[in-house]
Amino acid sequence: MTAVDADIKNRRRKILAAVFIVPLLVLAGLTLWGYLSWATPAVLPPLRDGDIVFNTSRARQTLAVGIATGSPLTHVGFIRHKNGVPYVMEASADTRETPLGAWIETGFAGRLLVLRLPDVPPAKSAAAIRWAEKNFGRPYDIFFAPGHDAFYCSEFVEAAFAAAGLQLGKTETLAALHLTSAPVRALIGERWQRHPRCKGGQAKDADDCLSKIGALDIITPVSIARDAALVRVYSNYLFW
Repeated sequence: MTAVDADIKNRRRKILAAVFIVPLLVLAGLTLWGYLSWATPAVLPPLRDGDIVFNTSRARQTLAVGIATGSPLTHVGFIRHKNGVPYVMEASADTRETPLGAWIETGFAGRLLVLRLPDVPPAKSAAAIRWAEKNFGRPYDIFFAPGHDAFYCSEFVEAAFAAAGLQLGKTETLAALHLTSAPVRALIGERWQRHPRCKGGQAKDADDCLSKIGALDIITPVSIARDAALVRVYSNYLFW
């Protein structure tokens, strides 16, 4: 083997080592960053009643919701305090309140975004809380459909604020979401036959069901988060 051949072989080894080592270093760095930046109530700035909290839920539907909405923000609730302890008012398995610390643990890697509608009188925050309390115990709406017999998370938050005379986010049609990926199609495939507008032979298949419900309004967590009136209080997301 000539010196030139040896040099080429040595360079190839270095390149191959870099190809494997650099991604491992990046992964290790991200893992360490995620651990060190894990949110807990103790590290948060002072929160107010009515602050809106977002996370990346670990629920089975999260991947589909994230792809459909184009955002890692797949769950949302809002803060109320009881005896100085922050709770999250949310629609999860049902409409309820959950201690903030426990709520953060339900999300992925301790990620948390807190937004605030500034200059809201305490009376309006209290009105939103009262409305939410009156609607505790309602089931989670797996169809993301209009109406208040059941709620999905962002609908519950938007409706509570609306009851207090406060507007959040913008509605869009279901058909405007990204619905073509495999995880989204799988979720639709699991649920369309039970949808109130498709069950009992009202739709012949998932595509027919989508054509019937595509014009329905929906409000997503990321739509609320993008409301220009909201200000950021805290975030440990890389890109929010």
